[in-house]
Amino acid sequence: MLAVCDKELLGKKVDGVLINEKFYKGELLGREKLEEKLNASKNVNMFGKKSTDVAICLKMAEKENCLMIGGIPHLQLVFL
Repeated sequence: MLAVCDKELLGKKVDGVLINEKFYKGELLGREKLEEKLNASKNVNMFGKKSTDVAICLKMAEKENCLMIGGIPHLQLVFL
């Protein structure tokens, strides 16, 4: 599973949902590296506008499919 979030959201609580550092914190990625990882992943969990915008630009998801939590987009993607 690839877990991705915008770095400024790490450790924050949004509408009662903790953006847990143990789950999301890892390598800091630029857009190109994130695109590579997304293309190689079968299961993705994303939180944040910057992160989800990459998946949307790659046509892996549509903006309308984002779950909004406290005004912040969240995506869970599974590719077969």
